[in-house]
Amino acid sequence: MGGRKEHFLPVTARQFRSVPERDPLPPVPTLELLSVNTDGRFIHTEQGTMKKTPAWFAIGEILCVLFVILSILAIMVYAPFWLFGGLIKSRRRPAELTMRFWPLLAVLSLMAFVVIFITATSDLIDRLGNLTFWSASLWAVTLVFAHAALASFFLALRRPEEGVRRGVRRFSLIVSLALVVATAYLGYWGIIGVRTSA
Repeated sequence: MGGRKEHFLPVTARQFRSVPERDPLPPVPTLELLSVNTDGRFIHTEQGTMKKTPAWFAIGEILCVLFVILSILAIMVYAPFWLFGGLIKSRRRPAELTMRFWPLLAVLSLMAFVVIFITATSDLIDRLGNLTFWSASLWAVTLVFAHAALASFFLALRRPEEGVRRGVRRFSLIVSLALVVATAYLGYWGIIGVRTSA
């Protein structure tokens, strides 16, 4: 568990004590096998309660996270080229402009979320526990992220072919799909539209 090898001694049929390498044995059980129920199989450790998941599910989650991270990095890498290309009159493609704008707005709002949260941590309870600039900004940027991600996905799907290069369309569709996956995940965990002051 947690990428490290651990040894346990049975205390009862369902409770175990960890065997530390150097320290003495703990006086109480540190791991318990909980009864199997309709939600699955669980164990309770010092770190919390963990659920047994199939390997394919864990690998799928890891691959989704990598897909989203690589897409966000790709948007950040290509954004300067998009902006520079928009300044050169001969290279302007109005049909591609919105397909590039929405993913970039989504990534910028995600970065704004991280910056706001980090700057608010110096006085976390006062800044995020009450209705303040910090808590309202956090709420707003999550909604901007969700709307921008969905808008970029729908534009990538519905945009007419004329005036849009095939590579731009494919890139836009791939990164927009990653942003929608991130939106679904963050929405599931209650991050989209989070109201920390409520």
